Amino acid sequence: MKLGRILFHSLSLVRENQIDSFLSTPKSRQLFSDKKTYHREFVKELIGGNIENCSKSELARSSFRNHIIGDPGFKCYYEVKLCMCNFVTYLECDNGVLNNGELSMFPNLTELRVLEECGANSTASQTEIGLPKLKFLAVHVQTLQTSKMLLNSLQNLRRLDLFLVFSDITSTEGARQLISQLQQSNLSLAEVSLFLEQPYNLRYSDTIQLLKIFASCPCLSKLTIRVTRRKCLMRSEHREHSLYREHINEELLTVFQSVEQLIIDISLLDEIKLVPALELWGQNTPGRSNRIIIVDRAVSRPKMTMHQKEVLGTIIRVCGFADLSLYYGESLEESHLLVLNIVTDFVRWIVDPISTNSQAYCGLSVVSIEKCWSITDESIMREVLENCIIEGKTKADVNHFKIWSRSVLNSPRYRRREMLDLHYHRQSQYNVTTEGGYYVGTSNTPTDSVTILTSQSTGSDGEENYFWSTETSLCDFEQYCIRQRRSLLF
Repeated sequence: MKLGRILFHSLSLVRENQIDSFLSTPKSRQLFSDKKTYHREFVKELIGGNIENCSKSELARSSFRNHIIGDPGFKCYYEVKLCMCNFVTYLECDNGVLNNGELSMFPNLTELRVLEECGANSTASQTEIGLPKLKFLAVHVQTLQTSKMLLNSLQNLRRLDLFLVFSDITSTEGARQLISQLQQSNLSLAEVSLFLEQPYNLRYSDTIQLLKIFASCPCLSKLTIRVTRRKCLMRSEHREHSLYREHINEELLTVFQSVEQLIIDISLLDEIKLVPALELWGQNTPGRSNRIIIVDRAVSRPKMTMHQKEVLGTIIRVCGFADLSLYYGESLEESHLLVLNIVTDFVRWIVDPISTNSQAYCGLSVVSIEKCWSITDESIMREVLENCIIEGKTKADVNHFKIWSRSVLNSPRYRRREMLDLHYHRQSQYNVTTEGGYYVGTSNTPTDSVTILTSQSTGSDGEENYFWSTETSLCDFEQYCIRQRRSLLF
């Protein structure tokens, strides 16, 4: 009773650790994920080993069944107080647990992650189960739509991680059931993470409607829109889903204005088409806590494209972001020099009144970069893990590897945040150059200039933890919820 909340607060019926997700292991080669074995061992320990130590073992064993001794509400002392399920607040399960009603064994559940491909049939359980204490849910959109129990729990959630894969949804059905349920619920969401199958899905009507509903939540402060890296098996019988409109920028800007922290893939910026009407949008006052994070998993060019600059600049100016971060993946040697050039070039562009058509923005105060993915560093960690497995080391040596962690063998810049402070000052003249960097002349018009200096600050741990929490959800969704090919040869 004293140690239960510490010993049994989290439970996974899907996997033993995160190594399969960490290594992006194909399902046919998974080393540590065997949900059938874990489920069988858990039930055996719960119903078998622990109950045998009770003085009234038969009564404790039968209490998990319905309508014992003629009373449907009867529960023995073991089930109410002593069972380890009463202490579980975080649970990872598959669709089978949703279908057979086993969630009723966890009355104090606050966090639930459903890690499995969406089921073809409805996952509605035979008995009505309520999850009144549930605050965090990570689930495939089709699994959510086919589970009445999960749909009813949406109004209590504080955070929702939604895996929106349109190839698993028919174009006639879409996400209408989820949208209808969200519209009828009084949402209190503070954090929303939306994982898309491909960047083009951002323009779908269901995606925009979901984002508009989430933006209407009065408590929403953090929004993540990411794209999966692993491609899933497409279904030929599913047709293309309907597009929202030719331009989605006005709706997206309204959504982005409602949050304090935005995480978005750089590939999604290409799907936002600028129109002249955007010039009517005003410039908001920068907020100290307002932060935008751009994610680029494979940096391959020294500068952003002009379209990406204009879209990102419009988002920052309209939403009043004061903190810009770029989280990148190293695909070339000395990628940190390319990334440093990308952010400094963008900062100088956004304060230039000529480049921005007299819409210069001087609200950015901090710029940061972080190398989150690296072929070299990840190869080192993969080699260390393989050696641990081959040498048969203890599970503790393997389990300490996490998606968000680094080892002593990594390079110095790997997952180390570098921050730059921006200082603005007025200058009487400045050099005019073309987009290609060629000198045109000198302008005598007074304008703002920016100086970029290395900062001694390391940033807030809470901001870092939130990013890696969403990245972990994305990796787990890719590992367990994507419909993979049966053979890697085709």
